[in-house]
Amino acid sequence: MTDGRTKVLLLPGVVMPPDLAYGPLLEELGDEVDAVAKGLELYEGDGPPPGYTVEMEVEGVLRAAEKAGFERFHLVGYSGGGAASLAFAARHPDRLLSLALIEPAWDGNWELSPAEEALWRRFFEPGTRDSRCGNWSPAAGDGQSASG
Repeated sequence: MTDGRTKVLLLPGVVMPPDLAYGPLLEELGDEVDAVAKGLELYEGDGPPPGYTVEMEVEGVLRAAEKAGFERFHLVGYSGGGAASLAFAARHPDRLLSLALIEPAWDGNWELSPAEEALWRRFFEPGTRDSRCGNWSPAAGDGQSASG
């Protein structure tokens, strides 16, 4: 049985506790919205869980939804929470009424199309400079700026 309120689960970004990320929003939403701000599984213990994966975040969203009594709900994810939300949507689309991603994190550059690979090389090959992205290069090995 539903109480008629809009069901929303909110996931924050990395290093952002849910109360800081969504506290003021929760105060403003009012009684028509049943919203839950859930922290990332990454921070549930003293350190990252052994063998941490995005699947742990997906399972955490599922547990939070079950605990809140949300059969179907709106899911909002910011940054790292956005990546987890997208993974949840891919695995459990039937549970979602909508998905909102705010600056979602992205992990990887595999399976790029030839056009995407060409664009990546245009912006990020060592020794290239582009005013839109500076001279950063993933080929620098450590994620730091390449010299030039």
